[in-house]
Amino acid sequence: MESGWARVDLEIAIPRILRSKVPVDPRATRVTFTHVARPEDDQNLALTVKAAGRIQDLEIVESFHTRLRLKRGLCPSCNRRRSNYYEGILQVRAEERPLTREERDRLVAFVEAEVARRSGKGEELFISKIEEVRGGADVYLSSNSTARTIARELADAFHGSVGASPTLFGRKNGKDLYRVTYLVRIPH
Repeated sequence: MESGWARVDLEIAIPRILRSKVPVDPRATRVTFTHVARPEDDQNLALTVKAAGRIQDLEIVESFHTRLRLKRGLCPSCNRRRSNYYEGILQVRAEERPLTREERDRLVAFVEAEVARRSGKGEELFISKIEEVRGGADVYLSSNSTARTIARELADAFHGSVGASPTLFGRKNGKDLYRVTYLVRIPH
């Protein structure tokens, strides 16, 4: 089987697993696997498997029993979402005054729409959380570069200004990792 994560129904996955893991005589053709699965517990299935194939004019059918161990987990993207992972914070504020509720809602909706638009392009992008704070809102984004781009677009669309403040939060493979806070201020 190829590596990676995929959401697949178990009834579809089991025949794929059997085809990839059960050794088959190289002379055999039209090899098929059918199975009956019976749960043993939360992590194990008892499989009764019937393998059928042809070697020249001879039809061969073999049955065997095996156990399939299930390991439940989350893909890296789902794990990040569940843990509220973020790389960038987009703060929306007004100059010299608090944002009105209507302004805050409009600015946050703009950010949400941009994230949704970019997410559809296969990018691993999501909003971890949105916090209402005194004077505006903070939007936590999974991508630093996207937070920067959206901050600039937000400032352009609403004639505001952008400031950035990086904070070192770790190292990965010898490289410094930063979380950046982007402050977008909207004028009067």
